[in-house]
Amino acid sequence: MGLSPFEQLLEEGLGTKLWVASEEGPGGRPCPFCRQPMRQPAGIDAPEGLTLCHTCQQVWVPATAAEWISSHAAAGAAVPAPAATLPERCDNCGAPLQVDPVGRCIYCHTQLVAPEPIEVNFEAAPATTGSRLLDAVAAFIGRPVGAD
Repeated sequence: MGLSPFEQLLEEGLGTKLWVASEEGPGGRPCPFCRQPMRQPAGIDAPEGLTLCHTCQQVWVPATAAEWISSHAAAGAAVPAPAATLPERCDNCGAPLQVDPVGRCIYCHTQLVAPEPIEVNFEAAPATTGSRLLDAVAAFIGRPVGAD
């Protein structure tokens, strides 16, 4: 998950504290995006396995961190439940699964999840809308305009 969305999940200032604490923290697994070593926060309350990449600003949040995130959530923040039906990686490009608002992989743009349906309200427009447009066009080209 990106650093900014991660910070928005947490109480004010905690994401920054984790970021700073990870600068000097021990190295962790390589980042799944850039392959640089990720860092674990040191000297701060953080869930086991949480690592941050200072190269591409990604945060590896282990599945076991859900309880920690819930207890440190920002006021009013909706903590996302772990997705039970989605794979961990994109089937097309192999990157860790992250989808955009319309359900596509943020890296290869393959449609992975059906987007939410768009609701369109086709209320009837006033009957004069078309005639006003025609009157405006007629006036523009110098034709006489009829009265409504």
